Amino acid sequence: MTERIVGSADTAPNYATGQAQTLLAPALADHPALRIATKAGYFTAATGADAVDAGVLTEDQAMVGHSLAPQYVRWQMGRNREQFGRERLDMVLLHNPERAHPGDRLALHRAMREAFVVLEEAVAAGHVAGYGIATWEGLEEEAFTVGELLALAAEAAGGWHHLVAVQMPVSLVMMTPITQALDGRGPLPAAAGAGLRVMASAPLHGGELPGIVDQELADLIRPGLTPAQACVLAVASCPGVTDVLISASSAPHWSQAADAVAQPSLTAAKLREITGVLAAPGPGHRTAHALPPRPRRQGSGCTGRAGRGVLGLGRAHPGCPGPHRRRATGVAAAGVLTGGQGVREAVGRRPRRSAGLRGPRRA
Repeated sequence: MTERIVGSADTAPNYATGQAQTLLAPALADHPALRIATKAGYFTAATGADAVDAGVLTEDQAMVGHSLAPQYVRWQMGRNREQFGRERLDMVLLHNPERAHPGDRLALHRAMREAFVVLEEAVAAGHVAGYGIATWEGLEEEAFTVGELLALAAEAAGGWHHLVAVQMPVSLVMMTPITQALDGRGPLPAAAGAGLRVMASAPLHGGELPGIVDQELADLIRPGLTPAQACVLAVASCPGVTDVLISASSAPHWSQAADAVAQPSLTAAKLREITGVLAAPGPGHRTAHALPPRPRRQGSGCTGRAGRGVLGLGRAHPGCPGPHRRRATGVAAAGVLTGGQGVREAVGRRPRRSAGLRGPRRA
């Protein structure tokens, strides 16, 4: 039996040039049952100036545009709650934590542990229900592993912790997580095995994949689906994924995405066939020569343009822990709720191509 659950909205303080949370607040106020996930990490220049005025960042720190400093994370969570008009946030994600100390794992882990301490304090105060990380390349490049995240959270909490989610890009371009998961390796099975919510961001690679995937490949994935639906279904079928995070420009696009997620999952054998076709060298290799450049942004949304937030669709998997056994029962368009399930954002750094559909490398 399909379980109907309330939707959730994912956004960040730096989306829509820093206005996302304020813009979304009225719509969210009309739907008090809608869960909210937001972030701390990236910030706009204006928010940085406010943080300096509040004494939580120095001017040098504000120039960076990203911080995991405990005093900043604490201040940003309070600002998030104020902008949303809610006393309690359902989830706060550290936004691309790998940005804090690139190349220095020890310093990064120390900074993350200290940020987790602040998040645990917020949970204890009733201001946050749970927390996690939203990464672009931290897990793939092993700046941290799922096991290390769990250990850091346990250290921060002094035992039982409230780390509940990880978010990372999964698509037919950024295909490594899929191929690893099919072999029972990598961050997706590790996170799902720990009972974490696993949110797949950028499943359409910033909106570029529907123009890259032809109908022949879509029919290989599942006959009768559009290229966009086929790409979404492939990600939704990946072992360990519980939510597929999609940005759409119209209600029909959301309906198509919901229809794709409602499809029976692809089998492991079919996923292996798809990834094998995409990875194989030679004439049969799918190559996206026309992939256009996308501006490199800091957490601006997976569409390559500043956005307010991204709505996601939950997905059930045969081997997924109980709390994550879900199906999409509705959708939301342009931030207006019409029902649905989980939601999420994507980060605005340049995608790394790890096998799969390919385009020209970007400067």
